[in-house]
Amino acid sequence: MTDGELVAAARGGRKEAFVEIVSRFQPVVCAVAYQRTGSLQAGEDVAQETFVTAWRKLGDLREPEKLRAWLLQMARGLAVDHVRRDKASRREPLGERDDVAAEGDAPDEAAVAREEEALVWAALEALPENFRLPLILHYREGQGTAEIAAALELSEEAVRQRLSRGREELRERLSGVVEGVLRRRGSRAVFVMTVAAAIGALTAPAVLAAGAFSAGVASAGAAVTSTKTSTSFFGAMTASKSTLGAAAACALVSLPLGYDAGGRWCLPRQPIQWSVKHAPPARPEPPLPKGDLAASAVYKEWKALHETHGSTVEAMPLLYGAIKDVKDDFRRRAFRAALIAEWVGLDPAGALAFFRKDKSAGDRITLVLEEWARRDAPLALAGLMASGPGWEKHAGALLGHIVRHAPELLATVAGHTPKPDYSYQSPAVAQAFGTWAERDFAAARAAAESVESPCRGHILGAVAAVWAGRDPEGAIAWAKALEPAADRDRALSGALLKWAAADPARALEHLDLAPLDGDPRFGSDSGTSGRMLSEAATADLFGTLEWLSRHPEKAGGQERVTFNSQLAVPLIADTLGTLERLRSLPQPLTQSLLSNCLLNQGIAAKDSIREWLDRQPSGDKFADGVRDALLNSLGYQQPLTLVSWVKDMPPGERTPEALDRLASRMLNGGQIDRLTDELLAAAPDDLRPWLITNATADRNIPAEQTGRLQGLVSTLLPGQRRQIDHRLAASMATYDPPGALEWAARQGLDEETGDDPIPQEGFIPARTKLMRSWADADSEGASAWLRNQPPGAARDSAVFGLVGSVAADDPPAAWDWALTATDPHWRLLSLKRAADAARQHDPALVGQWVARSTLTTEEKQAILNP
Repeated sequence: MTDGELVAAARGGRKEAFVEIVSRFQPVVCAVAYQRTGSLQAGEDVAQETFVTAWRKLGDLREPEKLRAWLLQMARGLAVDHVRRDKASRREPLGERDDVAAEGDAPDEAAVAREEEALVWAALEALPENFRLPLILHYREGQGTAEIAAALELSEEAVRQRLSRGREELRERLSGVVEGVLRRRGSRAVFVMTVAAAIGALTAPAVLAAGAFSAGVASAGAAVTSTKTSTSFFGAMTASKSTLGAAAACALVSLPLGYDAGGRWCLPRQPIQWSVKHAPPARPEPPLPKGDLAASAVYKEWKALHETHGSTVEAMPLLYGAIKDVKDDFRRRAFRAALIAEWVGLDPAGALAFFRKDKSAGDRITLVLEEWARRDAPLALAGLMASGPGWEKHAGALLGHIVRHAPELLATVAGHTPKPDYSYQSPAVAQAFGTWAERDFAAARAAAESVESPCRGHILGAVAAVWAGRDPEGAIAWAKALEPAADRDRALSGALLKWAAADPARALEHLDLAPLDGDPRFGSDSGTSGRMLSEAATADLFGTLEWLSRHPEKAGGQERVTFNSQLAVPLIADTLGTLERLRSLPQPLTQSLLSNCLLNQGIAAKDSIREWLDRQPSGDKFADGVRDALLNSLGYQQPLTLVSWVKDMPPGERTPEALDRLASRMLNGGQIDRLTDELLAAAPDDLRPWLITNATADRNIPAEQTGRLQGLVSTLLPGQRRQIDHRLAASMATYDPPGALEWAARQGLDEETGDDPIPQEGFIPARTKLMRSWADADSEGASAWLRNQPPGAARDSAVFGLVGSVAADDPPAAWDWALTATDPHWRLLSLKRAADAARQHDPALVGQWVARSTLTTEEKQAILNP
């Protein structure tokens, strides 16, 4: 079947068709999710979420033959969301996770597996995306050249070249470990089976298991058999043939009410009124599977649960309780999905009521409603509305079925749908209205206009988008006449965004119609105008950029223009041609575009960009901007690569200013944790001091890093050390003031030049600053420490700092401390500071102090006549 035929069948309620979609596209979706998240486990979670979301939103797919592109776009978006929710997972070292070991590993083997997977990502993330993705598909998913070419829409020759070049780059980066771990972790059949359970297709007939999972059995035949429980929904990522057979047995024995022996769903002519008193007769015992399936542990466990607790309505809660005790996560979820299908067949209202009592059972409520709506959508909606307050939070599970079978009920759901948290969010009911409008525009529009709901504007926007696909100017005229203003803006937004995607050139001329609805928390491009530009760039990137260059005033500022993903595709595919096209645009615009693109997916084109740069004449401003953007991106994403490029730079270009700037990029402006031993070892001698200097740019250096940095600083020349020593002392003073003062004295930080300890104009010794900051936080502790210091210049510079801290609040104490300084210059500076503070309280007091002192005439005159 073609992709479009599968979509049509799945929309018609045939879950086995959607499971075939999962089986067909699971490898490439998993690979894209993995390479975006950098974590095998996170990639599996995102892929699962992608397919479950796709099942619920299948009605939104306007062009079924573009199913693959739709799934991959959804996977990329969900991966971005996952990384935003948990930044640690973006490049989380896989060796630190507890759930990454392949099922079946012994404890000691599991530890090795975690270390291996840390090496896997370290090796893979260094590769460009165009090499990384084919390698993941080949080794992790076991796909051949032809399959990869089809998945990535490339020629087989291009795939062979990318695999070959990728292997070459990996060969020196533990390629054997990479290949072995990815092969061990892949298990297509278990993935497909798990998604089938998530959408309730586990209850499908035997044809589902026989067809959808056949490819998976072949790919997992060599995997290790295990009884170890998995630790997450996708923890079971290896399986033996017997395990897969057992999973298929689950599908065989879980036929819900309404399936005939051939696997067809038989819809009743009249809605069934379910109740405990009038429950349908019990299903006949399913025929015993033949061969290995009959002996499978899963089949026996499922059958034993029913034999123990029964198959009646009253038995359902007991069965659910027993299933919660199943330790294996995969079997527990599979049994639960099968049980919900049975329960809905017997008493859907009772099943819904049972799960609504549990605040954490949202996913089970969704399964109940989807199963119920598949049988009778209007009855399911009525049952949900009768289930009590808060029912509207679960109505989204019904919308797909309502759109297909009873769209007139959408207005009822919309009337109870709360307003989204953010203006750019589109509630599911609005998307459902858009699907209805595609099928029956007049009816959907009339219903949308009559809706009274907080999300009415979003619903009107969805209808306006459909209208704009056919008649954009008519849709905009309709939207502009709507009231109130908020609804008018939402409808205008929907029409304009659709128009921008379909006809960028004409739509952008109406950019000034875009409502000012951006959310400042998400940048200026979160508003309609910014999203119009994004839609237009997706449809016609260079046409949009040329328009921007002609109308910068309409764009609302070029800072909103990022177009990361839109520019990355042509930049990687045709680097030279894309750069030359960008050259013709205004440089500020291209600089912003390239900087953002290269900090994201565009970095995959780095080698081609470097070749282009090598051919550009010196003084070419555009080339200089490209070089600056590329070096900045490399420093942030691939500092070791940038180090190798620095080594190749001509000596005349390796100026102190250039090396300082490159080091700053490698350390992201001074993040000490990025100064790895590997980076220092790879850096040439003239770059290493600048790395150490920039690593201390942030004065809040962690205590655990201080000792390491002190050791690194000791390898530098005195002229290179001075600024770093001062920064280290200031950082140390935040957690060990005495140690910081003593270390500063040993380093001679009070000396500006030679042996002269006297503060010159504009120069404040380190010990003065350190003592001042300590006394500001703890004057008693600082004073106690200073009393025990021996006389000398080191103590005197600290006295000056203490006086500066206490003088404002306690001038007499400051004066007494100043008199303890033995050096005449430090003593005079300290006395003058104490006297200046005293004059703010009592000017006569200073004269009394001076009269009682043993100061010289010159010192007295300096204090009395400041």
